[in-house]
Amino acid sequence: MPRPQTVFSELQIALAMVDEDWSRIKNVDSESKSLYQEELRRRLSSDKKSVEELKRTGGKIKKWLSTRKAPSNFSVTWTGKEKLKEYGAVGHDLHVDSLDLRISVKENAQLFQNPSPFKVFEKWPKGIFEQSRDSDWFIHTAPEELNNYYLKCSGAKFSGYKDITSYYQNVGGKGERKKFSTYVADLHSSSNSVVLSAYDLLCRKVSNTSAEIFNSNIASSLTGGNKQLSNNKSLAKLFAFYFRLDGNRYTLCGTENSTSFAVEVSDLKNWEENFEIAGVKAEALTRGQPEVLLSFEFLDKKSQKKFSRKIRSEVRWSHGKFCGNPEAKLYKHDSWSYSDLPWAMSV
Repeated sequence: MPRPQTVFSELQIALAMVDEDWSRIKNVDSESKSLYQEELRRRLSSDKKSVEELKRTGGKIKKWLSTRKAPSNFSVTWTGKEKLKEYGAVGHDLHVDSLDLRISVKENAQLFQNPSPFKVFEKWPKGIFEQSRDSDWFIHTAPEELNNYYLKCSGAKFSGYKDITSYYQNVGGKGERKKFSTYVADLHSSSNSVVLSAYDLLCRKVSNTSAEIFNSNIASSLTGGNKQLSNNKSLAKLFAFYFRLDGNRYTLCGTENSTSFAVEVSDLKNWEENFEIAGVKAEALTRGQPEVLLSFEFLDKKSQKKFSRKIRSEVRWSHGKFCGNPEAKLYKHDSWSYSDLPWAMSV
């Protein structure tokens, strides 16, 4: 089941689209409806603006659909509890059945994807787009620094395992690993200088190596007979995964900075007719955790002007340090918005 906040934002927009008529929303069971109603009560007492802005978004889409000659009693299918059968760049949360229209909902989401670091830095730049369970990126990029950090956190004494490899091999499951994770969090909270220094070395190594791997794989994708960025299909698909485009138009909506928005996102064919990729590069950032800045430079073919959009990847453990595998959380950087994307049109 998705989080209550996710269930609420998706169903609030759907309800506004269908005049608050639950019978016109398919796939909503009693559990989901109960989650929606509980979240609605919570927000009406503490965050009424979010309720109104999401409702406003649904109203915008309803008005827009009327210009597309949607039947007055159209229905919406909520796909929030379903797993997508195909692994692709674009998910969809709502579907207007009569128009075959996909709708993706984002509520104040600076975070817009949460893939594994192997996908972000290794696979996607090589043109490999597949669903997979990947291994530990910290071990892959910084084994010595990771083990040193483990030892400086008194990992051997705490767990009885001499190094990080032994610890991971013998301590499995989030529940068991959480004990050490909580202990490490306390070491950070108390500003233990030895621990913080070891963690800083780990962060720098992971950031630098991740950026190097990404840039190397981009360079490899441009070797051979296809050395132009604009003609490279692998890089076009890389861009599509990061910025959520595919072979069909779709509607992206919700709230940004707590304000309603709704845009129609171009399909890839139309995008390629109007834009091209002029450059892609990764740069390590020095922060309090491993981070990499991914810069995409584009050319508007009509105006011949270049512009850029940046994505920040925060590489960090899921469920706390030394607990789950690292994730590469992707965030919009420099406060760009979906509404301002040149290939997205307001509805």
